[in-house]
Amino acid sequence: AMALARPKDVTPGREQYLDAQSQNELVAAERRKPPFRFSMVQIPAGSVLAFSRKPELQAIVLDDRTVEFQGESMSLSPAAHRAFAAIGITLTSLPQGPAYWTYEGRLLTEIRESFESPVEP
Repeated sequence: AMALARPKDVTPGREQYLDAQSQNELVAAERRKPPFRFSMVQIPAGSVLAFSRKPELQAIVLDDRTVEFQGESMSLSPAAHRAFAAIGITLTSLPQGPAYWTYEGRLLTEIRESFESPVEP
């Protein structure tokens, strides 16, 4: 606990600059991930997705990139935006769709991560 109280030299040096640069590169790499596709996580057309905040709100996978939600064909992000509106939450920007839809009880983002970084045996 005392280690927390010990003053630390926080003068920016080359190392911290590189750390910040590496950090920025990691963030940029995350952003550059290819768009979500159902094929990348082996979710077939016809599968039912549930909105994480209110599972009764459901979408049906139509093809690799679109779902049917409230009778209309759209991608996951607009569907999540509409689902938020349906539960009384108005968003000013499009949410990241895969972070709010679940398949068989798991968020699509979690399923994607499990496919992209397999657990070591």
